[in-house]
Amino acid sequence: MMCSMRMFLCLLLMIGQPGVAAAASTDDLLRTFASCAGRLTAQLEHQWLLQSDDAQDTEHQRAEVVALLSAIMPDDRGRQVLSWRTDARAAQRALLQRAQFGTDPDDAAWAARTAGRYVADCTGFLLS
Repeated sequence: MMCSMRMFLCLLLMIGQPGVAAAASTDDLLRTFASCAGRLTAQLEHQWLLQSDDAQDTEHQRAEVVALLSAIMPDDRGRQVLSWRTDARAAQRALLQRAQFGTDPDDAAWAARTAGRYVADCTGFLLS
């Protein structure tokens, strides 16, 4: 019950924020949460690969975003949502690989900053 209440409060807070969800349709939120679920999945996998201490926090954040996504996802949008998640996961994975294994230091730094911004945007939706 607590998780459902937190999701409800999060959605209410988002709707009240200018520029975030005030003009956003349910479809926009659906795509945003699907993309965030994909990006956080890639982030978690990367942290597991590197045996990062942050993996547990990311796992919790990913679960919260997936719960938000599930709360607003219509039954007939599963394929589209999966596609958005997969595309975002691949994009985040590519950024993380460039950041970790890239040979150009400037490009690696850019990729790390960009990947970090995407994750920060996604976790900004969460109350905890």
